[in-house]
Amino acid sequence: MTTYANRAFDTPRPQEYPAIPEPVFRRNWRAQPALPGPNPLLSDWLTVTFIRNTPQFLSNMQKRYGDTCAFYLSRRLFIGVFSAEAVHQVTVAQQHNFVKGVGFARMRKVLGEGLLTNEEPIHLNHRRLMQPPFHHGNLDSYVAIMHRLVDQHISKWDGKSSINLAPEMMALTLEIVSQCLFGLDSSKYTAQIAHSMEIAIDRIERTMLPGLERFDKSALSYFVAFEEAANQLADIAEEIIQSRIASNTTHTDDLLGILLQMREHISMEHIRDEVLTLILSGHETTANVLTWAFSYMSNNPQAAAALAHEADQQLWIKEG
Repeated sequence: MTTYANRAFDTPRPQEYPAIPEPVFRRNWRAQPALPGPNPLLSDWLTVTFIRNTPQFLSNMQKRYGDTCAFYLSRRLFIGVFSAEAVHQVTVAQQHNFVKGVGFARMRKVLGEGLLTNEEPIHLNHRRLMQPPFHHGNLDSYVAIMHRLVDQHISKWDGKSSINLAPEMMALTLEIVSQCLFGLDSSKYTAQIAHSMEIAIDRIERTMLPGLERFDKSALSYFVAFEEAANQLADIAEEIIQSRIASNTTHTDDLLGILLQMREHISMEHIRDEVLTLILSGHETTANVLTWAFSYMSNNPQAAAALAHEADQQLWIKEG
């Protein structure tokens, strides 16, 4: 049985990462460059509204103050960047001028040091290590797997007058990610992953403000549930890895096979964190997009017809 030195929830930020800059506090707001935004004296009220409904808060900031604005939360300065071009500059063109801050620190409690949350100098090496399963030839082979799983999934809808798409899309995308990247049937994990993810994502979003991390090891039920959810997801990832090792399979062209081949060079904790990252971030975002897309198409029959026509023309299955 494989043993792991730690859990993501308890792992400190790696020392190799660049230091997170000191925050700018509200008391120094007059010395900061002027950007549109609410009065800094409203910081405490803004903090409450941010915690209550983060997406609505950010949407309101953009509508009222534009694509780049400043606001104070927990009496610390935050810069909101909303335009596609500015986001590209931060995340791609000038990414080395920025570090992954508080929000990513909260994500690490669940995902560990996977590709989504790690930073240079670790990130580039990990990205190169994980590229082979995403080469064009492998992507072609995934089409047949996706087509088969979609057919199997929608066949279960026969005779139903209505369908709750959100959990259906979660189950479908989880199965696709699991079979394409890890070569396994994940159906027995679907309910537990969905339950633990709901808790984990809620806690990540609502506890990312500075200072709240001090309650992570408290007896408060809200934070206890956060750690339990993170550990349950880690249990699933470790069970997936152990099942693959125990199978003695020679199949090594999927992601898990490649990672396990590298065990002499990377830790089991790293392998677990990458499995966690791809299972959780790889299916949840896609499922949400699909759910909203179907919602949109249900109210726009012309768009639905155009998409169906394009699918008929473009989708193909590689046989033999």
